[in-house]
Amino acid sequence: MFKPLAAAILSLPLLWVLPIHAQDELTLDQIVQKHIDAMGGADTLAAAVAGLARRGRHVQVGLLGADATVPAQVISRAIAGELAILGSHGMPAHDYPAMLERVTSGELDPGRLVARRIGLDEAATALAALGTARIDGITIIHPN
Repeated sequence: MFKPLAAAILSLPLLWVLPIHAQDELTLDQIVQKHIDAMGGADTLAAAVAGLARRGRHVQVGLLGADATVPAQVISRAIAGELAILGSHGMPAHDYPAMLERVTSGELDPGRLVARRIGLDEAATALAALGTARIDGITIIHPN
């Protein structure tokens, strides 16, 4: 029996949380269980929902925008795949000081999400690889 591993892939601004089995050869459409989208576009929403596994979950952070409409295929895919689509309007500004206090105290460490730092000269290659490369964590691009 395979032991599931947990992997988080951030393809700015998308976060994919994947249950990966060590000896399985799986594609994203077979394994994406949870997806968080902070981009706020109908095309990003459609791509995210299309890639979710059966009974997967999508969290839409923020609004899609005044001109955006949800494509019918998103709803059809949600029903057929028994998907959960959840919304999060974001954290209220009055909660920021408490959150930042937790970061300052070390209780929350956002740095743990950062997997690598690359220079601007590597950014194009990294962005081109988003659809195919396995990236565990956030990549920060520093201008050189």
